[in-house]
Amino acid sequence: MLRKVSDKAAQTIALLDNIALHDRLGSDTWQPDVVPFSPLALMDSLLLAACRVFPKKGCTCFITTA
Repeated sequence: MLRKVSDKAAQTIALLDNIALHDRLGSDTWQPDVVPFSPLALMDSLLLAACRVFPKKGCTCFITTA
């Protein structure tokens, strides 16, 4: 019963968050963050995270940065 109440509370909180976001979007008080997107930087971070696993598997990975 406690789990059911917890699930309902989580659903209610998510619904209220969505309603609040909808209100902010409708009133123009919400502005997106302007962040430059770099696919190369994303790939570098993914490769660096994956390279921690590669040596354990007997593989090597070379990453060059510009």
